[in-house]
Amino acid sequence: MKIVLSLALMISVLFSISYDEWLKNKNNTYKRYKKNHDEAFSKMLKSGWESYKLKHEKHMYRKTKPKSLPKINKQKNLRADDIKNSKRVDIKPIKKTTDDIIKKVKISKTADKIVTIKFFGTKSDIAYNNRFDFRFSRVSKNSIADFWQDFSTTAYKPLVKQFEFHFDNLNMSDWAKYQFVHKMGTKFYKDKNKANLFSWFILTKLGYDIKVGYNNYDIYLLSSIKHKIYQVSYFHIDGKRYYVLDPSGKKRGLKNIRTYKASYNRSLNSLSLQMNKPMKLNKYMLNKKVHFSYNKKRYKLNLQLNKNLIEFYKTFPQSDYDIYFNSQISTDTKYSLLKSLREIIKNKSEVEAVNILLRFTQNSFGYKTDRDNFGYEKVLFPEETIYYRYSDCEDRTIMFRYLVTNLLKLDVVALKYKDHLASAVAISSKIKGDAFRIKGKIYYVADPTYINANIGQTMSKYKRSMPIPIY
Repeated sequence: MKIVLSLALMISVLFSISYDEWLKNKNNTYKRYKKNHDEAFSKMLKSGWESYKLKHEKHMYRKTKPKSLPKINKQKNLRADDIKNSKRVDIKPIKKTTDDIIKKVKISKTADKIVTIKFFGTKSDIAYNNRFDFRFSRVSKNSIADFWQDFSTTAYKPLVKQFEFHFDNLNMSDWAKYQFVHKMGTKFYKDKNKANLFSWFILTKLGYDIKVGYNNYDIYLLSSIKHKIYQVSYFHIDGKRYYVLDPSGKKRGLKNIRTYKASYNRSLNSLSLQMNKPMKLNKYMLNKKVHFSYNKKRYKLNLQLNKNLIEFYKTFPQSDYDIYFNSQISTDTKYSLLKSLREIIKNKSEVEAVNILLRFTQNSFGYKTDRDNFGYEKVLFPEETIYYRYSDCEDRTIMFRYLVTNLLKLDVVALKYKDHLASAVAISSKIKGDAFRIKGKIYYVADPTYINANIGQTMSKYKRSMPIPIY
């Protein structure tokens, strides 16, 4: 029996040594692979650069949006039969979550220094190693290649892990991640070119399809993006668009740029502008009062906004409508907005509830085109529509869609005309009014910009137009 136990113990020890050696060899092999890969990439960067012509897309519409829109001066009641035949509204439950708590960061005591930034009002610390300092003076492909070679030999992995913690802690979208890395790089080096080189390295190591390019004395950060964006310079490599990244979200006017065609590896991801979770930022809360009337009754709402989030939105590139339709808004705004409107529409018929949400969106905000309001085209998230005094047809359609989606269990689509955006809702009963059959379902027109119009009413100038449905 002792012999058997001794033999088993010997086998266990030998297996342990064998496994440890295997794991050590595997790690060493991986380190050699990474070192060789970075060296090969650095070598590639010393050649293979080409010049590309840049262009940008101005906006989404063929025609300029109208400066003023028609309105119905006196609200009309819904038809009694339409209300009678409509079932009682089924409202989604609204719960105030507590998942917007920001965790405290534990910083290593062995760090050479702690670098702190204010990320849209949120204090964030990163442990910095003096080995990350680098010299960069002359802009050229060789100096860019040398930067990659030198930085890839530093102990950068703990730095990348710190960034990943902050990303998760604040529920950052890809655009927020870029902003965070770039802000930290700017704080590290106090130089735009160095900040872009640093951001290029970190974002590439995080798995994003990022390149750098240069033009005269400036280095630019370039990225493939999953969505079309506007007012930003871009070019194509093998049919894929690469946009010039800038913290402002707008970078146009560049005519040419030099960059390389190859990728760091084949499995890199394009940046996404989608915000699948509400971003968590320190709270700088504002109280915004809005009011509207329906059926001769006046309603007042007190809505909560985080000013820090509004500042973040100011940097957001203008993109496809699905980004705005499907992104999540802040917990405080969501709760105050939906809870207030829920109290107004509860126990109403389905058609009345839709009409009330329509009237709220029509009458709570002033109308101005983006050009008159901001000087350029700017699509607004729901929080921004509440924050700014004026909004246009796109912003109201996004707001209305958000309300219908998050309060009612109804399908809603956007209707894009040549110079206008409206909505249509699939209610469960038939009513008298303008409608479209889309994918086998009847959707009734609901225009959040046609002041005092009821569900089923279309502006006369669009009566004979066939809009493009956007889901």
